[in-house]
Amino acid sequence: MDNLSIKFERKKLYDEIWDISLTGVSKKYGLNYTKLVQACKENNVPYPSSAYWTKKNMGLDYSTEIVELPETEEKEIEVPLKNTGALIDEKVSDKDKFIKEFSFLNFLEEDEKNKVAEVIYELSIDKYKKNHKVIVEYKNKKKEERREERKANYFNPYYNIHNYVEKGYFANVSKIQKDRCMKILGAIYFAIEELGGKVNNDFSLYVHDERVTIEIEELQDKVIHELTKEEAKKIIRI
Repeated sequence: MDNLSIKFERKKLYDEIWDISLTGVSKKYGLNYTKLVQACKENNVPYPSSAYWTKKNMGLDYSTEIVELPETEEKEIEVPLKNTGALIDEKVSDKDKFIKEFSFLNFLEEDEKNKVAEVIYELSIDKYKKNHKVIVEYKNKKKEERREERKANYFNPYYNIHNYVEKGYFANVSKIQKDRCMKILGAIYFAIEELGGKVNNDFSLYVHDERVTIEIEELQDKVIHELTKEEAKKIIRI
């Protein structure tokens, strides 16, 4: 061990992390938290999820949340200390500032809090080339509905294919904005799954075993109609 880092036995580090959390270990030994997480990932040392701590703190069965320590040839792990000028850049990046702003999420463990912040920071529509599978299934379903409507109105001379009225999740979104809205929602869904959540076919989410719904409605500018003289005269006559 030098004055810039601490070496741990891999098994001992694993046991302590699952006993007092990543945050607890970093505080106990004065470690650089980010470097501790990085060291765990590089050395294949699993650490608890927020679901593990939630169940454990509530006295629930958390055995399914435990991830066993895989065998490796490496027996020791070196982790940098917290306040070492050689390891900490004097300039704080925008990403670091962004992550620090998530300190208000006190119900999450530090590692989960940082992970949420990192995923949100990197979130972008352009990051995902394809639509989310739930969006794709919805679009295919609506195509089939339009096809069936055309069949049902094949002999109807007054039927116009362009008069199709969509019913469903995107019913309150205009055709012009719908594709853009789908891409935004799809990016959110991919991010939720990256964080361990689940997306349902009805567009709802499961986050930490809780069902969450998102409603989408396009706001439209309201134009106030001013009466013309002719319209005013008609109203007076009535």
